[in-house]
Amino acid sequence: MMFDQLPAAAAPAEDSRALYDAGVEARRNGDLSKALPLLRRAAELRPNDADVLLQYGLALYGAGRLDEAAEVLDRAQALSPVYADVTLARARVAAARRDRRTALALATPLAEAGHAEGADFVRQLDRPLEGADLPWRLDIWGTASDLSGGREGWNSQGLAIGRRQGRGSIALGIERTERFGRTDVYVEGTAARDFGGWSGWVSLGGAPDADHRAQVSVAGGLSGPEVAFGGGGLRAVADARWSRYPLGDVETVRPGLTWSRGRVDLEGRWIVTRDENGDNRSGFLVRGGMEATDRLRLEASYADAPESSEGRTLDVQATGLAARWRFNDRLDARVGVLHEDRSDGSTRREATVAFTRRF
Repeated sequence: MMFDQLPAAAAPAEDSRALYDAGVEARRNGDLSKALPLLRRAAELRPNDADVLLQYGLALYGAGRLDEAAEVLDRAQALSPVYADVTLARARVAAARRDRRTALALATPLAEAGHAEGADFVRQLDRPLEGADLPWRLDIWGTASDLSGGREGWNSQGLAIGRRQGRGSIALGIERTERFGRTDVYVEGTAARDFGGWSGWVSLGGAPDADHRAQVSVAGGLSGPEVAFGGGGLRAVADARWSRYPLGDVETVRPGLTWSRGRVDLEGRWIVTRDENGDNRSGFLVRGGMEATDRLRLEASYADAPESSEGRTLDVQATGLAARWRFNDRLDARVGVLHEDRSDGSTRREATVAFTRRF
């Protein structure tokens, strides 16, 4: 059903209401053959009524007409973005279409906000609700890289532990990095909060006696509410960071957009940096991911942007590929490779291995 083909004229209120009431009663009694034509007609007469579209979408879902149900429910959500019953109905349709990732993305915020049916639905899926059943998370990672010109390679090792509580989370991480034979130990704490549609985070970190990492770094980010676009969900995002390096202060702002639909998600960022010399630089980052299966996620990225990984800012073109494998509800592993062409004429190749454990 295409909504741009629905008539705009409205019938008398009592007629559309009678159709709606009769359709809802038939649907709840399990008589979908009767409910569908009644609710379709009610939706034609009241195309901007989220309640009518919700009931029609549920009837289509019950009849197994999942693509049509998704279309109708997306329209209802666009009319009423915070209508929890519509969000949950969309999650049920996504699950029926074997799109587990979208189902979780829709239902988990409801569950975390105390929506009883949303919590029950999440528990029915085969992954426990993070922040409730598995509130703790431990990340461990290591990288190794080589640089052209016979220069000594870089490496790093790190771990972070975090806990979710309701709509909030906190994390503390520590990373040891070695550049050209010199070692820094960087520590950072992060706090995040979901405000219902909006979400934000702040962090504070630094490396004592820093050589190439920031001596002090303060950052924060914000993500806006999801809006329907292109059959998926679009969000505006932005973050900013101020860092004091041994060579001077660096300020970076990264506004952008994220988009997800089903098993696919995309992100684009504009990166603006004021470097340690007071010069303005800019660039961009694009990346995407795809849930190839319920266990395997593939990722790719490309950036042409300023970077301050050595304590000095260079323009870097970086191409990355990665794969994440979910062994079970508690353990993930990620492997990745990165190739950089740097503005000082060097190239760098990096390999990363990381593990995430939830408990």
